[in-house]
Amino acid sequence: MRAPHRGSNRIIALLMGLIPGLWMVLLAGPLPADVILDPGLAKTHLAKARHRNAPPGLADDTALLKQGMVRCRIQLAAPLADPESAQTWLSERIPNALWEGSWGRWAQVVCPIDDIEQLMGFPDAEIIARPPSPFPQSQSQGVEILKAPAYWNKGFNGEDVSVAVVDVGFYGYTYMLGTELPKNVKVRSFYHTQGGGVDISGDHQDHGLLVAEIIHDIAPGAELLLTNFGTLTELGQAVDWAIAEGAQIINHSVGWFDGPRDGTGEIASIAQAALDQGVIWINSAGNYGEGHWNGSYLDQNRNGFLELDDIDSETIALGSYRTGRVVSLLLWWSRWPESSDLHLDLQLWEGMDFIVSSYAEYGFYPYAIRGLAWVADHDTDLLTLKIYRGDDELEPVSDLHIELFRLDGQPFPEGNDPAGSLIIPADVPGVIAVGAVDWQTGALERYSSWGPTLSGLKKPEILSSANVATSGGAFSGTSASSPHVAGAAALLQAAAPRGGMSRIIWTLDDIRRLFQRAAEPIVLNENAVDWGVAVLPLTPEDLAENEQSFEVHPNPSRDGSVTLKWMEGFQPPEELKGALALYDVTGRLIWTSRGPVPLTGHPISFRNSHGALPAAGTYWLKLTAPGLRSATRIVLLRD
Repeated sequence: MRAPHRGSNRIIALLMGLIPGLWMVLLAGPLPADVILDPGLAKTHLAKARHRNAPPGLADDTALLKQGMVRCRIQLAAPLADPESAQTWLSERIPNALWEGSWGRWAQVVCPIDDIEQLMGFPDAEIIARPPSPFPQSQSQGVEILKAPAYWNKGFNGEDVSVAVVDVGFYGYTYMLGTELPKNVKVRSFYHTQGGGVDISGDHQDHGLLVAEIIHDIAPGAELLLTNFGTLTELGQAVDWAIAEGAQIINHSVGWFDGPRDGTGEIASIAQAALDQGVIWINSAGNYGEGHWNGSYLDQNRNGFLELDDIDSETIALGSYRTGRVVSLLLWWSRWPESSDLHLDLQLWEGMDFIVSSYAEYGFYPYAIRGLAWVADHDTDLLTLKIYRGDDELEPVSDLHIELFRLDGQPFPEGNDPAGSLIIPADVPGVIAVGAVDWQTGALERYSSWGPTLSGLKKPEILSSANVATSGGAFSGTSASSPHVAGAAALLQAAAPRGGMSRIIWTLDDIRRLFQRAAEPIVLNENAVDWGVAVLPLTPEDLAENEQSFEVHPNPSRDGSVTLKWMEGFQPPEELKGALALYDVTGRLIWTSRGPVPLTGHPISFRNSHGALPAAGTYWLKLTAPGLRSATRIVLLRD
């Protein structure tokens, strides 16, 4: 049986129930011609959707639909400068609509289904669509692997460091206060419920709680901020709140697919905004190493079905399925920021029999992403998927990259390729992406996603433990790996060396260099990880653990000149001279004193023979002098 074809005969398609968006052309009165409306917001579609679960990738709320309401994301032509005026516009024109907030170019409202057409007049609106949904990356013994006890023994436990867990839900967190979590935490929810309120549990999700427990295990003295979301707009609001509350580190064990997957786009811009404010953003790499396929647009016979392998097969086998088992898939293609002129659909087939298409839920959705879920109602060994071009144009499309993801945790029996399976926003250059290793064996978890990104970046940067114990039982996936590194970053920040009258705060670049320098190498595919397995570098005390320890003032130094100050209890000879060497975090010699120099009370300049200073960054200053053991200190040079 051939899949139903959506040609020019729209009436036949409507009768078959395959085009929920026809009502748009029948709307009375003039509507903005340049506003793209998600056909999934059509009355006919939403009337059916109220009886179904939300499709993968979309934040449909069936409880809202049963009340005749729907949650909408409004993409604007420019960042919203005056939210109050926007709220006034909404309340005057659609009194029963509910304003849920805005971030950047996106606003989020709950609108009566009967009033969707009026929403198309929202000032500067470009696209009105159902919001995308996030994907938690879950599938603690990582303390020892990180070598965290060495920091605890020196008194560094994360105190005075603030870590935000930006996640989907913290169900049951109040029962863990003072045990698995700090006694006091800051909490703020941006996850909107159908009643107009917010819910820190995210409708009974404990994913964020398990993440927070791991951070507390690694850095028990760190302050925790817990904030949750359910849509892109809410994510932006949650991140803004965390930064306003003083978060120095953000852990986001959540993945998205809405974006170009090259470090740019809507989700990436939220992470980049945090990075630009000096926040360290740590993200799970994703769990799609065994459930990822990628290829190019190829339809040589122009029948609408894409060829998916080297022998021009139009199907990918999904293996055996038993009654009640869920198939969940996601299709992505490289047409961003929107794809209103090109529509691809996912289809499930059993042998020659068509089962279901993503078109039933997505229609001509204006973004280059489609999700599909199906519960097997009988046993089958013949299940396959196809990709079908869902518009009337069958002309070849050049340079179109296509990716498939298994959302049900199952591998692709054929055609799987872990390369490029990284999630968003782990693809952002400044974000530290974390993959997973088994805490017992140290081996890379086969599900752990890796790069390169579509911009060519090698990702993830680092690997850490998964399959660890939490209050909710075993917690696996890169969701568990990421908070290990976030906790380690909190310990690093707490152990930053003191210099002069102030405490040094590591920058994102400093943290990246320190992790890179200390990471233990692992033999893998060259794209599987950039640095290696996460290990905390030696503490400043360990680096200079002898009675001749010294301090460097000022630290950071802005002119490249410092003075050595001996630690209390040590009296060096007045004429003590020694050799100094400056190394970068990879161990490369940057500067040397080229002979003995006075070490007591004399300024030392790191300028070379040409008068040039090393680049701003983190360095290791090593002192060697007659009768003294070598000692090392961290030195920071700032612009």
